[in-house]
Amino acid sequence: MEKNEMSETVRIIRHHHQSGERRKHMLPQDTYAFWALLYSEEQPIAYALGADAMDADEPHWKEAQPGELVLCPPQTTLHRRAARPLLFHFIEFDWQIGGAPVAAARTPAPDGKLVFRHAARARSTLQLLEGVQSAPDGLSPAARAYAAHLVLDLLRLHRYERDAASARVVADPLVRSALAELERRCGEDCSMRAIAAAAGLSQSQFTRRFQAAVGISPIVYLTQLRLQRARTLLLESDLTVEAIAVRCGYQNGFYFSRVFSAHTGASPSAYRRANRV
Repeated sequence: MEKNEMSETVRIIRHHHQSGERRKHMLPQDTYAFWALLYSEEQPIAYALGADAMDADEPHWKEAQPGELVLCPPQTTLHRRAARPLLFHFIEFDWQIGGAPVAAARTPAPDGKLVFRHAARARSTLQLLEGVQSAPDGLSPAARAYAAHLVLDLLRLHRYERDAASARVVADPLVRSALAELERRCGEDCSMRAIAAAAGLSQSQFTRRFQAAVGISPIVYLTQLRLQRARTLLLESDLTVEAIAVRCGYQNGFYFSRVFSAHTGASPSAYRRANRV
């Protein structure tokens, strides 16, 4: 481990957990002196970063699903909204590496969202954070230190997953960027033409370049990511097949079921029944 990572620290400034029957609306916007994490237990949160986001068009708004974290850098306005009062968690924290504050420009989530491939691992850490906040000594120095450890664990897990994804690709920078974009957007309606255009390539050029570097086409890689997420949600959540389809980037449960069955040999419902413990 590098020296600067050994001295990476997190100090909890505020930790707020809106739980139980006390659902409430979030403030529509705020700006924080330190880094901030926001996540919801039960419904999506729409968010936008930056002081001028409210003047921007709707496409500037993004959505974080339950289990996906919104990460806001210091001195950055965070706009957020939800359809109804919700259960949410908010953590403001001082993040330093090598004794120096981590600058906003070094954010690991340029779009403001942390998505984890190891979803079960991230979820267990979030559950521990919830337990710390709801414990009788939730504000004690020991509890704050443990909460800081858990937040740092989430940041390092995201960094590990990002670096591991980059390591799977040869030195082609365009393919490396496209791989990260596919992993980030696998739960959305993801257009290969748009990703190719962002790389300055036609769709056919992009496909050839991606396949040469990764060994499979980008659409096959995207399908693998979506099915991996779908299998996790089928086994580790009580979401309906329709809800899982939407979270995995498919427009409806019928099409998702066709794709899932073609690749696994079983329908989503049958896979859940056969493999759930």
